[in-house]
Amino acid sequence: MIKRLLLCAAVVLSACSSSDGEPTGLQSALAIARGADTTVTPRFMALQGTPRPLMQIGLIDAGTAGTMVLEARNGPYEHYISPNAASMTFNRGMLTQTYGFGEALVGAEVSQSLGLILRGQSGSADRTHTYLGGDDRQEFRTFRCTLRPEGMRQVQLPNRNTTALFMRENCRNAEFAFENIYWVEQGRGEIIQSRQWAGPNLGAVSTRRAGLSNE
Repeated sequence: MIKRLLLCAAVVLSACSSSDGEPTGLQSALAIARGADTTVTPRFMALQGTPRPLMQIGLIDAGTAGTMVLEARNGPYEHYISPNAASMTFNRGMLTQTYGFGEALVGAEVSQSLGLILRGQSGSADRTHTYLGGDDRQEFRTFRCTLRPEGMRQVQLPNRNTTALFMRENCRNAEFAFENIYWVEQGRGEIIQSRQWAGPNLGAVSTRRAGLSNE
């Protein structure tokens, strides 16, 4: 499977797909963002040889999609990379970091939102996003959010079907407003599918867990 994904990674914005139409091409994330770089790094090549979790990623505003591979875990945090080592980090499926897509989300304090989501509860929460600008200065943006559950939904993942709680999160500050949606698998205590706002430059990102690289 990794060999197939690497082959797809060599084609910028290609439509590498599985037979059921789901995107499986492990595209270069920088190529998605910039339309140029298709480098496959030794860091990515080192991940071959063992089954690794995959995450399907869609850049909604750009209209592109690909698959990233788990590089490392640190407690509840999972760090996924593309062939040229652009990356996204998730805490139980909630996006907390992005690198290689222009303005970097270097950290997101989302514990209040995540707590309500995993418990399936309505409520209010504050979240803070920290961005690294072009001048390497950190910018902090705090949002007030409201969350609510909207019932159970069927979810068709690439490797299995399951039932998940559908949660909606609406956030705003003086400059921006956005809506995140999550499908939360109760037994596993994690977000298995989502649409999450990464920032004003990258916009909304869709995510979906996609099994292991040898499936």
